Amino acid sequence: MASARPEETPLMRQYLETKQRYPGCVVFFRVGDFYEVFFDDAVTVARAIDLTLTSRDKGAENPTPMCGVPHHAARTYLAKLVEKGFKVAVCDQVEDPRLARGIVKREVTRVVTPGVVLDEEQLDARAGCYLVALAPDGGRGRIGLAYLDVSTGEFGAAEVGPAAIDDELARLAPRELLLPPGALPELRAREKATVTDSPPSTDGDRALLEEALRTPAAELGLDAWPAALAAAAACVRYARATQPVGERPLARLAVYEPARHRVLDEAAQRNLEVFGTIAEGRKEGALLGLLDEACTAMGGRLLRRFLGAPL
Repeated sequence: MASARPEETPLMRQYLETKQRYPGCVVFFRVGDFYEVFFDDAVTVARAIDLTLTSRDKGAENPTPMCGVPHHAARTYLAKLVEKGFKVAVCDQVEDPRLARGIVKREVTRVVTPGVVLDEEQLDARAGCYLVALAPDGGRGRIGLAYLDVSTGEFGAAEVGPAAIDDELARLAPRELLLPPGALPELRAREKATVTDSPPSTDGDRALLEEALRTPAAELGLDAWPAALAAAAACVRYARATQPVGERPLARLAVYEPARHRVLDEAAQRNLEVFGTIAEGRKEGALLGLLDEACTAMGGRLLRRFLGAPL
């Protein structure tokens, strides 16, 4: 009797179903004491972070490429992948294998992306790790911008003209940028951050923000800024999609006007060595390194924001 093809086994069907639900992600699939990666993703991941590429069902006519990492070392490998711009869906076993009937039940417990990082070991405690969303409003010639640091709950939104977008992005230095599909192609081509298609805007954006912030719509400060509202909702929707079994608290939404601050474009920040030295990009020797005597990481982040947007 012919054996089943690898993709037809219950385990592989479970993996492929998960991959279909998270098409833009590498799936870290828990199998016993390892997280395994299969098929084309295995080839890509093995090359990207220097893992040994092997195969499942080696005796088959077309063996399935695979690579894996020990579950206790997963943080290290996740950090390497995220640093290279990958998005990783972590699929864990959610029932005891000893009690399972048939295949062990598995679910995606979190999605780690460059802009949604919660592991403290992967974060600089004195700098923000920003997810930024843009929402163009062609009718008014404005662009909504929102930023969110999921590790601290820092959340802000504004509307700016197209000419000011580069300056705001240079100030925020996002790790991941959400853009509507097909929008701002010139920005996609030159942006240094990982660029991801944003969740679609809906009529429920206002209600989503009200629920997430536990604040009535009238108090959000976005009544006259529909593009900023759409960008803020995109941040919340994306952050929630990456944390299917948990929700990060958001304290408040800070609505701001960039024109109230002195704009320091990317060239000015670099030439004045505000955050890093020109030669090596090091904090030591730059203005921030000289001034930062804050006693806490929170104070360090606040000082960094002040320097990026002085009055």
